[in-house]
Amino acid sequence: MIRLHGFTGAWNYTYGPALIYEGPRSLGAIQRAPDPVVVVAETLPLSELLIVDIRHIRGFVLARGEDDEVLLSFLIPERRAAVLGVRDILEHAVPHIPVIVDGVLGEVYLDPDAETINLYRALRQRGPPPFDRETLPLLVRQVAARMLPKMPMPAPGVPSLPPAAFENAILSNLIPFTGRALTAAERAVALEAFLAEQNRFFEEQTGAAAAAQAAPPPASRERRTPVSPRTP
Repeated sequence: MIRLHGFTGAWNYTYGPALIYEGPRSLGAIQRAPDPVVVVAETLPLSELLIVDIRHIRGFVLARGEDDEVLLSFLIPERRAAVLGVRDILEHAVPHIPVIVDGVLGEVYLDPDAETINLYRALRQRGPPPFDRETLPLLVRQVAARMLPKMPMPAPGVPSLPPAAFENAILSNLIPFTGRALTAAERAVALEAFLAEQNRFFEEQTGAAAAAQAAPPPASRERRTPVSPRTP
C-alpha cells in the first residue's frame, strides 16, 4: 500500500479502479469501463471533462490543479472525491489497481490493504462529515496548505494581510466547499484554525532559513595549476 498526500479538491470519500488519463483518447476508456473509475492524471482540461459521462467516474487524483479555480468550480459541486496536487501520483499509479481517495484529509491510497478498504467502505457509505465547528479546521488546514506558500513572510509583529483582507481571503476559499455562508461562530473557528496553521508554517520557514544560514559553507577545493615537466 502506498499513501500519498495532496490537497482537497472535493469533500468526499471514494474508492475504485485506477484509470490513467492520457488525453481525449481516454474518454472512450472511461465510458467503456465495467465499473466507475478513479481518474488519475497530470491535470484535466475542463473542455474534456465536460463531454464525459460523469457517472462513470467515482473520483479524481491529479498531480496538479490545486490552483485551477475553473477546475475546482466543477469538482466541488460534483462532490466526487478529489485530491489535487499529488505531485508523484503518476510515478506510482498503475492501471486498474484499487485507489482510495480521501477528499476530506487530502490523502490517496494506492493498492490499499483489506483493513483500509473496509474503513473507507464504511466512510463512503456514511458520507463526508458535514461542515461544522468540529470539521471546519480540517478544511481550513487544506486551504491553508494551498494559500500560505503564496503569502509574504510577515515582519515580526506585523500581520501579512490586514484583518479584513485576511478574513475575506480565507472565507472566499472556504465557501465554494461549504456551499453557504459561515455563521459568526464558524467564521471565528475558521480564522482561529487558519492563524494556527499560519503561525506553524511561518515558524517552519523561519527555522529552515535560520538553519540554512547557520550551516557551514561547503569546503572549497584549492585549485592547483598543473606544473609542466621540465625538459632535460
